[in-house]
Amino acid sequence: MREKVKRQQPVPQLVCLFAALILVGSWAAPAPARAAEGQSYQAAVDWLEQYRDAPPTFAPGQTLGLQDRQALEPFLPQSVWAYYFFEDMEMEIAQTGAYPTAPEWGKHVVPGYYLDEQGVLVDFTGGGFPFPTIAPDDPQAAVKVIWNMLWRPGTDDYV
Repeated sequence: MREKVKRQQPVPQLVCLFAALILVGSWAAPAPARAAEGQSYQAAVDWLEQYRDAPPTFAPGQTLGLQDRQALEPFLPQSVWAYYFFEDMEMEIAQTGAYPTAPEWGKHVVPGYYLDEQGVLVDFTGGGFPFPTIAPDDPQAAVKVIWNMLWRPGTDDYV
């Protein structure tokens, strides 16, 4: 009669060792190395201060590429540079203008929506800004501004 040989499976030990090494490595790295470069609040404030009065050196109709990066940096926060500046980038500067809302905007908003305790907008169906007026001392003012931005009119070419 043959005896069954039970195989040892070292996989769980290796997985635990690998996970422990990753965890220890992430703690050992200095805090700035762990944070995404340019993603902090202070980086955004510094960018605003540095370029507050920078005039554009480009004009509508002009097409810019990576070689024009310095001209664009004052107008794009450092946190998005990785998305806009790449080898074959091509950016056409559009004419600025006013983009009025549709005449019916805000007239058919269905009441009864609300913000839950996490700031999630519940039961809003659109048709206008969810928060057309926001009190300056409202503790949820920032969340309401973001919801208004997300529910802005138009889908293409509206800024």
